[in-house]
Amino acid sequence: LTVPPPQTNVNLGLVSLEAPFVKEMSISETGITLVFSRYMDTASVSDAVSLMRDGTRIEAALRFPDQEADPDNPGRLLATTVILEPEEPMDDETEPELFVAASAMSYAGVPMKEDYCPTGIIRTVEALHASSLSLFCGEEGFITLSAEPAPAAAGKILHVSGDLAAFGLPNDLTVTLNAFGRGVLALTGATAGQFHLTFHLENSSLEATSDISVRSEHLQLETETLRLALGAGFGDTARIRISNMDASQTGVVWASADPSVAVVEDGLVQAVGPGKTTISVSAAGDTAVCEVDVLHSSGGLRLPGALTVLEEEAFRNDASITYVLLPDRLEAIGDCAFADNDALLLVLIPSMNIQFGADVFAGSPHVIVIGREGSSAQSYCAAHGISFQTAD
Repeated sequence: LTVPPPQTNVNLGLVSLEAPFVKEMSISETGITLVFSRYMDTASVSDAVSLMRDGTRIEAALRFPDQEADPDNPGRLLATTVILEPEEPMDDETEPELFVAASAMSYAGVPMKEDYCPTGIIRTVEALHASSLSLFCGEEGFITLSAEPAPAAAGKILHVSGDLAAFGLPNDLTVTLNAFGRGVLALTGATAGQFHLTFHLENSSLEATSDISVRSEHLQLETETLRLALGAGFGDTARIRISNMDASQTGVVWASADPSVAVVEDGLVQAVGPGKTTISVSAAGDTAVCEVDVLHSSGGLRLPGALTVLEEEAFRNDASITYVLLPDRLEAIGDCAFADNDALLLVLIPSMNIQFGADVFAGSPHVIVIGREGSSAQSYCAAHGISFQTAD
């Protein structure tokens, strides 16, 4: 048979021989609650506990909410918790002195090692905090509440006001803080918008406000893929826009996964070096990501500056080109000029007004056109389902 390890703190009846102690104390307007580390003999606790003020004993009733009879001695009662309830309620000016003598004994007859006498029972709540919250419509979230110091805040009541109707909450809503001075309020987002709830501590001027953001949907970007042209003098920057958020929204954070490829500030992406990276944007607890591909002009084709017309089928089915920079003077692009080119990734069109032939980019599924806002290139791409980026 397996031999159990030595048990130095119990006797053969498995009765704990460790000295008990007060492991938790909380205070409310109606009294003081003590929780012991072991079941205690209630008679010994009654004799050991006293409450004083200015050297005078305060008469208080002792209540043991979890008391039960000793299985070996039904005439003896045991409990871990005792509540002292003074005959007169203690107001904020009352400074009681709690004393628990070491004679208080556990169920095993083991006394406490030392007297318990906490100094300065604090009755005044000095600080109140409420967390902010961000959630989507139909999603449940939680506002966490805390007050300090915890012993003074235990059992205190917070009255809630503000945009209660936006969450279907009653106007007389209250939250009761637990023994650790903490509380939680559950909410479900119903209507998109910015809301506020204020928590007022009863019989006090203390209050805390929670800012709540409710969104109707996850962040969406106007584009999930960007291509930038490094060294071309055009198309080396582009702006990422959030399609379902007001531009004035605060708390928007932009970041580049690899600043050696591209950097971003307030949505404006700048090419730094050839390669691929991601740009992330975070707001209201949500994050969206855009893939960025930076191509260097040295690996592309720059057409002559004097060129005004690009003939039809000029680069059709030409697998050797991935990147083309058209000149400022270009006036027309012929039919199927860049058609059937699976390798083509980027075409830069700096001109505002160009006449486009038919099926210019047909059969080139990966191409992105970079041009100017309001240009004929933008209109042509929109009409034919071609990806278009505005050069910022």
